[in-house]
Amino acid sequence: MANDNRGKIESAVLITLPEDRIPDETEVEQLVEHLRHIFPISDGERDALIRKLHARLAIRMDTGTAIVEYGHQPWLLSRKPEINPFLLGSLLQVSLQGRVSRAIATTLDRVTDEILDLLGDPTQEGTWSRRGLVMGDVQSGKTATYTALCCKAADADIGS
Repeated sequence: MANDNRGKIESAVLITLPEDRIPDETEVEQLVEHLRHIFPISDGERDALIRKLHARLAIRMDTGTAIVEYGHQPWLLSRKPEINPFLLGSLLQVSLQGRVSRAIATTLDRVTDEILDLLGDPTQEGTWSRRGLVMGDVQSGKTATYTALCCKAADADIGS
């Protein structure tokens, strides 16, 4: 029961806190304490949860830098409304839900849009070649970026 309550408090904290900044320790602790009245947990569980939340909330994902080929023709913005994000939605729902903050998910979405746009429009006739490299520190989001990019690329090509 208490472990289930700890999960409920964690979810409530992550939904409640602002996305535009890293909250300070006091803000997180006060919110957890307030929620403990609704979802009881022990002091030890509270301390473990606060440590987990601080570690999770301190993680940010940078957008990075791209070297763009001269003459690149952006395409994604004009096609995005007609692309059904089925595979990307499945990825976010199954793999990333509850593991990353909304701020990271938003950054991941923006970064993969930028990369996908650079890859070229799959509806364009003919052939073309693109190469890229994603670099980053350990646990910086490289695998999530590649996985989300593959899903978005497949979603953009479906029905083309």
